[in-house]
Amino acid sequence: MSKIINFTKGASGISSRSGKPVEVECIYDVQVLPDGSKMVVIKTYNKASKNAGISQAIHFTKDSALKLIEIFKKEFNL
Repeated sequence: MSKIINFTKGASGISSRSGKPVEVECIYDVQVLPDGSKMVVIKTYNKASKNAGISQAIHFTKDSALKLIEIFKKEFNL
């Protein structure tokens, strides 16, 4: 499980991975935590991969989601 606690913009602006990004499917779930707050879980998977299944899961709280929304607004001029 990976719970996002902070976002930091990379210095280079270039992905550390070489090559073309792999296209994947994404599903999301909502979990309710013991304190009653919600967490959105985004899971990616690649059906075409020989290791088919969930490749990663990222957990967002309301605070981390709001930070990500601000990043999208800034970077995509929304």
